[in-house]
Amino acid sequence: MDKETWCTRYLSEESPECLPLPDGREPGGWGRQALSLATESDVAELSASLLLLLGLYSGLQEGALLLQQGEGFRPVRLSWQGEDSPQDFIARVQGWLEETGNFTWQEEEIAELLGWEPGRGLILCLEAERGWVPGDRYALGFCTGGGEASICYDEGRYSPAFIRELLLAWGQILQSLRTAPSLDKVRVTSAETEQRLNSFNDNAHDYDRQTTVVELFRQRAAEFPEHMAVIYEERAYTYAQVENMSDRLAVFLTRQGLGRGDRVAVFIPRSEYMVIASLGVLKAGCAYEPLDPNYPDERLSFMAKDAEVKVILVADELKTRLANFPDYKGLVLTISEVAGLPRATEEEIKRLEGPKPEDLFILIYTSGTTGVPKGVRLLHSNIMCYAAWYRRYFAPTPETKVSCYNSYGFDGSLADMYPILTVGGTVVVVPEEKKLDLPALAELIRRHGISISDMPSQVGRQFALTMDCPSLRYIVGGGEKLVSFEPVYPYIMANEYGPTEATVSVTCYDVTKYEADIPIGTPNDNTDIYIVDAYGRRVPPGALGELWIAGPQVAGGYLNRPEKTKEVFVANPFSTDPDYATAYRTGDIVRYLLDGNIQFVGRRDGLVKIRGFRVELSEVEGVIHDFPQVENAAVAAWDNPAGGKFIAAYVVSKDPIDRDALAEFIRERKPPYMVPAAIVQLESIPRNQNGKLNKKALPVPELRGSLEEYVAPKNDIEKELCRGFAAALGMERASAEEDFFQAGGDSLSIVRLLSECRDLKLNFNLIYEGKTPAGIAALLAERSQQATGEKKESHFFGPLQELHYDWGNSLEEGYGLHCDAYITLDAATDLERLAVAIETVLLAHPAMDARLTMVEGELRWKQGDLQGLRPVVEEMTRAEYEKLKTQLRQSLNKPDTRMFVMRLFAIREEDGNLSKVFYFDILHPIIDGDSIDIFLQDVDAAYRGEKVQPEEYSIFDYYDEIEAKLGTEAYRQEQQWNRDFVRSFTSRLSEMPGDLDPKGENDTKDIFVPIHVDLAAVDAFTKAQGITDGTLTAAAFGLLQGRNNGEQAGVVLTIYNGRDDIRFERTMGAIYRHYPLCVSWDENMGAGDFVRQTQENVLLCRRHALYEGDPVPLIVAFSYQGEDMDTGFDFCGGRAEYEEIEDFEEENFDFFVHRRSDDFYVNLTYNTKEYSEKFVETFLQNYARVIQALVAGMKPADIIRELADKEVVP
Repeated sequence: MDKETWCTRYLSEESPECLPLPDGREPGGWGRQALSLATESDVAELSASLLLLLGLYSGLQEGALLLQQGEGFRPVRLSWQGEDSPQDFIARVQGWLEETGNFTWQEEEIAELLGWEPGRGLILCLEAERGWVPGDRYALGFCTGGGEASICYDEGRYSPAFIRELLLAWGQILQSLRTAPSLDKVRVTSAETEQRLNSFNDNAHDYDRQTTVVELFRQRAAEFPEHMAVIYEERAYTYAQVENMSDRLAVFLTRQGLGRGDRVAVFIPRSEYMVIASLGVLKAGCAYEPLDPNYPDERLSFMAKDAEVKVILVADELKTRLANFPDYKGLVLTISEVAGLPRATEEEIKRLEGPKPEDLFILIYTSGTTGVPKGVRLLHSNIMCYAAWYRRYFAPTPETKVSCYNSYGFDGSLADMYPILTVGGTVVVVPEEKKLDLPALAELIRRHGISISDMPSQVGRQFALTMDCPSLRYIVGGGEKLVSFEPVYPYIMANEYGPTEATVSVTCYDVTKYEADIPIGTPNDNTDIYIVDAYGRRVPPGALGELWIAGPQVAGGYLNRPEKTKEVFVANPFSTDPDYATAYRTGDIVRYLLDGNIQFVGRRDGLVKIRGFRVELSEVEGVIHDFPQVENAAVAAWDNPAGGKFIAAYVVSKDPIDRDALAEFIRERKPPYMVPAAIVQLESIPRNQNGKLNKKALPVPELRGSLEEYVAPKNDIEKELCRGFAAALGMERASAEEDFFQAGGDSLSIVRLLSECRDLKLNFNLIYEGKTPAGIAALLAERSQQATGEKKESHFFGPLQELHYDWGNSLEEGYGLHCDAYITLDAATDLERLAVAIETVLLAHPAMDARLTMVEGELRWKQGDLQGLRPVVEEMTRAEYEKLKTQLRQSLNKPDTRMFVMRLFAIREEDGNLSKVFYFDILHPIIDGDSIDIFLQDVDAAYRGEKVQPEEYSIFDYYDEIEAKLGTEAYRQEQQWNRDFVRSFTSRLSEMPGDLDPKGENDTKDIFVPIHVDLAAVDAFTKAQGITDGTLTAAAFGLLQGRNNGEQAGVVLTIYNGRDDIRFERTMGAIYRHYPLCVSWDENMGAGDFVRQTQENVLLCRRHALYEGDPVPLIVAFSYQGEDMDTGFDFCGGRAEYEEIEDFEEENFDFFVHRRSDDFYVNLTYNTKEYSEKFVETFLQNYARVIQALVAGMKPADIIRELADKEVVP
């Protein structure tokens, strides 16, 4: 076998990343450490031991290195299984060395074959001379000779203590390799290392293991009866009051026959009863199951059935939802009935048996990977162990107040309530509406003097950086990886880690300085942490492994899930202590640092990121296998030269594959970002000897061009398009027949192409229809020919415009829909000069002088005569002006009537000063929000003497193109696509029921209000996620609509200005299209994924946007209006004030968002017969909270749980 064939067979796969992670050193030179070897080892044994060492530290069962022996080099790369014998593995290494010895190798060649970046290589040098150091391409050099093993290391990556552990592990593997029966039995930690690991778990602290929260609360109630136990808004309850109220509930439950082991569901929103009801259930010896009102009823019904609850305690306002619990036939007790229960007698209280430490405390349901929730069984002993650590770590006193921020259905609420109730302190329940409103939360903390507050990590981080609360000592964060930040005095940010299955948290780390990767801390009291490899061996500090937890905080398994319990709650092989007999396998990949702190690395889930979205390649491959013609398939991710990665699909079929059909097949079943950007047909899928995909043998997708033959552009337009294709797609060059989408193009690369070829005035549809430079150029030529063809006498007015026309004429005044405003001018503005500027602009936009006309019974419009366009300056007194002002708006909604009025007023004030006002009134068909900006900017430019560019494409051109498309088969297909697309999200299209019954009536109200969000934070988030303000605001609205309907999806009608067709970016007129705003999310989707998926949906729907025949009924509408004009602005030689006149149609719920310099503003038009002021107020508050939460990085599902669920649920 020649060398090339050998390399193809054995070195063609992607090389494993087996370089140990650095431990954060300052830049330095080369260090060296050595370890004496008891016996000599041959080259195969040394190589085998080093491969195992590298696999150990990287968490892999394979390794790769460069071997230097004398002057010769050779690559070494092998994989193994745990059951392999050491002798067989060493023999395989020996065979490898013999085969590689048949060829001549260059050092640079091996580095390239193994895929090493400079400074990241690994070398084993045999018989190295003393003082030898590896070259710059290496991070670690392993040496042998003279009876010792040594490691040369880059001091800029590794510390001496890290290398000491690495060296000890290497020596231990070398020693154990000779005697172990199999590779998974090879010892990897030395006695010195094991002693260090054990010291990390040296955290035993005594506490009373025979008592419970109930007993400690009773003691505190007797000791501090007048201390406040719980506060919610204006309601406060002392320990004596809570003791009394919870006793009454406990006695009632025992009268119903309930006791130890029984379960009671508590279905309430946030209130003081989170404490009172829970304690009452626990005092009866029962366990409670919190039901979060933000969950769908189907899930809550399942949880109640799975837990076999005997009683449901329910908030009065939620009782009607129990009708959706078909399997529940037990007792229902409302909170108002709980409050009215009779006082318990001393004898009844004494007869309460109460819980034991081994009894069930709470059932907390977490989402399962199969979609079926799992009930985690937390015991009283679990809670007591955690509370004991909490009291020692945070040192609360009877005077301490703690916020209860976490959702009732999550284990974080246990931390908020029970540790503080066992010392006599106060729980302050945070109202829903203040949880995401950081200033309001800060005010609550200051008002109550709260000193400890537990929040989601990113919310806590943002709070710490922006809010000032002198009483606050600790912000406790958990639940997600904490992003690095510079700590702000006086807060201590405690970074906790812990799964529900181990009771709230098992490690904690105080953030006192900036760290690039914040640790999750050291093990809490009475908790053992083990970091183990795939074979269940503890690994040395610095090596990656799975985190296992043992100790009294480990839960009692999952309710009714014996197989899942057995899978993750395992016998602890590292301890004989009964309290540590069970270990919980978290599935999280971490590593110990040298000081005993733990660094969270992530989960080995095999995901790649495509355009910011996490994609499981096997999921895409599974869909491809379902395509009828496909016999075999593989999927791989590749780097895109234009940035990011893309998916390539490789398929095997007897017949030629229709790539478009396959792509559409995938698109129908998966999100757009999961559709492969390249589809390559092969005769067979290349695999190595182990049967794994041989990615190196896959042909690189032809992003340089999907055509075998390059076709040169025929003209300047094609040449410019070819240049744009290459830039947008990362090609070296693009053929004139290159298909944009087969070459890997997607909606985001279209945006790049639009920018690259701006002068060609492209749009989405031109690219989708033309596909190739030649095809797009032909469409551009056709468009140009149409534009220069015979001019029409009349033009299409359109059904949407006719709706406005008919609505205007239905009004008593017959006005139509107006856009009119007063602009109070600066005293320095020359009115005559302004009049000339206005005339100049109107002539530059001649279609503004459009007139309605009837042609064969059809309403159309035509060009006006452009006469008398210059307004006359009108002089009058203030009194005359005020009288005239009420009569300025005129009826413009009639045939042959000019659709605008321009008037200039010189107003003499009583004090003799002169005020100047520019009033314009423009009918909606020839104006929209962008047009107002264009008009005023052009007027200002003309006033300053600048040339105003004439309008190249008019509103007439825009609507004539629409007329040509309506009724065509292509347009009908677009309508069908829209219908199918929206139904894939939900059947509740544009629904958002209010809290009132409109009874068919409509009384429309219009408001314009700020929503109070931090625009700087918004800008940072949108920039980081690569999205627009429009995407963020749309995603937030869709989230709320879905929540209002009890679904994890929302669809509403939205409107956009249609100006992505660059031809019309300076056109005056109502240029807009309708399309559906579609959002969806699941339990695990992050904020970034959610907004990026929304943007992908938006871009896709804009491509298919309709003019009429909307797939979504006009019930609820959303629109982002972009940058809005502030009331004060520079205009025509001075400072002007802009005052828009209110005008709106009869609408149900139209939600339009504007951006000004200080905030987002909402222009909401709504039916007061269906939506109360309270509903609207709550919806607007929630909308601001959703935006703030997304910006803070909260998951949509978590946001839903955090939102208020009061009398109305917007």
